[in-house]
Amino acid sequence: MYLPAELKGLILEELFDIDVGDSIALVWRETWHDIRTLRFRYVDFDDYRSRSVSLPNLLDIIKTAPEVARYIKEINVGKAGDWKMGFLGHWSQEEGICENLASLIKVARHAEELYLHKMVPILPVPESQEYGVLQSAFQASSIRHLHLCNAWFVSPERLLEFIGLFPKAESIEMPDGWPEQKDRWMQPLPQCTQIYALEHSYVSNTDRRFLRLLADRPIFPNIQSFTMRFHARSFIPILRRLLVQWSTTLTYLALPYLAPAYVPVGEAPLQLPPGLTTLNIGVEIVNGQRPCLEFITNTLFQNKPIGKLMLVVSYSHQCASFMTPAEIDAIARLDTAIVERVEFLEWEGVLARPCTCTSRDAPNCTFQDICRTADRWMFKQALPKVTEKFFAEMPSPEPGDFHRGKFATRGHWSYDSDSGSDDEDEDV
Repeated sequence: MYLPAELKGLILEELFDIDVGDSIALVWRETWHDIRTLRFRYVDFDDYRSRSVSLPNLLDIIKTAPEVARYIKEINVGKAGDWKMGFLGHWSQEEGICENLASLIKVARHAEELYLHKMVPILPVPESQEYGVLQSAFQASSIRHLHLCNAWFVSPERLLEFIGLFPKAESIEMPDGWPEQKDRWMQPLPQCTQIYALEHSYVSNTDRRFLRLLADRPIFPNIQSFTMRFHARSFIPILRRLLVQWSTTLTYLALPYLAPAYVPVGEAPLQLPPGLTTLNIGVEIVNGQRPCLEFITNTLFQNKPIGKLMLVVSYSHQCASFMTPAEIDAIARLDTAIVERVEFLEWEGVLARPCTCTSRDAPNCTFQDICRTADRWMFKQALPKVTEKFFAEMPSPEPGDFHRGKFATRGHWSYDSDSGSDDEDEDV
């Protein structure tokens, strides 16, 4: 039976998630290549067993079938943090792990993404043989996207030295909360000119200090994409300084959900870089969010039109009942700002519902009318201009729907406000 490639791919992805890849390949021989692509594109060595057993086994497979290595796109190490050495140990101290990881990186010439978790200490000491083995593999690797998750560095200098081991790296997800050693912060630091994308939090003292360092010095002078994952109360002043530092290069800016505690009433709008084409931001349309709504609105009005706004909007099934007149007015101004200042809208709506229905059982849900009333309020009363410009040709949304139009996409998710589960967790 002939199936379009797109449909075949969707079937394989869903079936592969329930671990029947080998069986599929036996009865559907033309999928062998696709099965390998799915099986090996992401290799995960997060716990001790996978590092001590699965990693050597994978290397043995590659020895007998070298073509397998070309399917590997992402490598993930150490997420579980259950290293054998105990609390004071680290996965890099496990016997053979550095040599095996280096061997994998050397043969996986098409791997572009590397996740290194919980690196405490960061690596074996630079004088050790293990460090030399890894250093050689990193320098010869094809890694373009480096994720340093919960890694600790003794200084910014050591962090930048480590990044420098990856000559093809273009984007960095920075570690959170590394140790504070104040005497190491004033040393001359090298520039990382090849890095164009950066993800960083603004929570711990070290997070804040490092971002202030980036705002003061052109350490990453060519940043085109910046994502602030988490933030504390005082994040806006440092964000303004970073926008100035990258004013000639930045094209993409992503911020987490705004909260009134972090956005004071009357906060001045952001001055966005003139080359910014995409703004990614999240907000709740619920009682008490007026400062955040006004901050987004004023930022849109005070800058040139945005090519794409990626907007994550969370709202409650009760939102229409608790909004004050001032908040309704703030929503109306946001409605106007989006229509007048945004060319393409990528909308992701998240409804907090009073039930556990999903897209599969929504037609029989007891609270179906309540959820639909909240959606009607959102799209017809709260944001009628946005609906008319961007969503006019789309049907009324149901949980789990995704629609695409000429000037917008609209994802519509919901979650049980008691359990926290959502449509994205649903098995298809």
